[in-house]
Amino acid sequence: MVAKQKPLCRKAKDPKRGPLRVQGSKVKLQCAWKNCKGHCDVKNKSFILPIKKVNLSACRALRSHCKTVRFCSSRHLQKCQNPEVKEKRGGREPLTAGQTQRFFPTLVQSCHRPWAAVLMVLQIALGERADAARQACASWFVNLAPDSSGMPTCNIPRVNRKTQQRAVPLDRSFAKLLWQWMTTDPLVGLDCQWPFDGQDLQGAFDSGEDKLLFPGRTLGGKNKRNWSKPITERAYLEALQEACKVLTRERKADRENGVDHPCENLDLGKVGTYSMKKTIVTLLKTLQVSTCIVSAITGTSGRTLDDIYDVPTLERQRAAMKNVISPLVDGISAEPDHFSPKNLSSGVSVTPPCCPACQQSIDASWRLCPNCGQRLLCL
Repeated sequence: MVAKQKPLCRKAKDPKRGPLRVQGSKVKLQCAWKNCKGHCDVKNKSFILPIKKVNLSACRALRSHCKTVRFCSSRHLQKCQNPEVKEKRGGREPLTAGQTQRFFPTLVQSCHRPWAAVLMVLQIALGERADAARQACASWFVNLAPDSSGMPTCNIPRVNRKTQQRAVPLDRSFAKLLWQWMTTDPLVGLDCQWPFDGQDLQGAFDSGEDKLLFPGRTLGGKNKRNWSKPITERAYLEALQEACKVLTRERKADRENGVDHPCENLDLGKVGTYSMKKTIVTLLKTLQVSTCIVSAITGTSGRTLDDIYDVPTLERQRAAMKNVISPLVDGISAEPDHFSPKNLSSGVSVTPPCCPACQQSIDASWRLCPNCGQRLLCL
């Protein structure tokens, strides 16, 4: 009886992929990773990299005209992939008081997002991250009304893992402005306002209702508000980025006209939602407020404040140097002239003084000899 010969190939389950290879057949294309011990034919594998993204030292010898490199698995592909070098964005930039004042009307008038302007100021006033500030509710705030006997306060609950439950005291001027926007005089932009149409925040304060200050939009609706869902952090970031683009154009125009722009020394590409918490920490630390007070307001440990949020901006460095150097320069310039040579045209020769230690010529106004360091107070 004659044994049947094995077919050259077996019928594939998916006809689009062609016939399956017979077991034991010759491998046409091996995995490119040099340490691969398998005998898998990668000719039809989907783990492919262009030659530009391959670390050739981790691969087998490749042909010179090779354009793509194939692997047997995603794990072997990652071993031969060049690590992508991405430019680090760096930390977010804090704002000064003047820069914050410039951002506010830009968000209201130019970007048509009054809610983002209010959220920015509220985030700074609370010293909180954007994810917690965007979830602010009317029930958080107490004693906002001008006729209230208590102090205005915001009781922040633990809305996420990073937010610490605490009570943040509010400045009366800010509380008055916030109450005015919520009740009698909403913040109005072009065809938009905050609070939104149909948002009764005053009634929520009176009834103690847990109503959101910044409700999001309904999916698929035309600017319809979802009163039970807060605005997204992405929408807030997009509003800030749009304001940065507007301010970039304004700064360019001011430079051409020789005018100083408030954001002249600000990297607008590094302004984001994290900038607002850095802003309040930087402003408080600039005023030399105790770290324990800043920590109590922001709900962040002192070590994190010093390592991340307390930013040594150029304005702070200039101010610090000015506080140290200016008195020194004023004292030097106020020193009387110990040596004033006579008019040389009168024929009277004047011998310049010399250092008693090294006999080098010096100026009578000097206190120390630059050559030997000898004190010259006697001259």
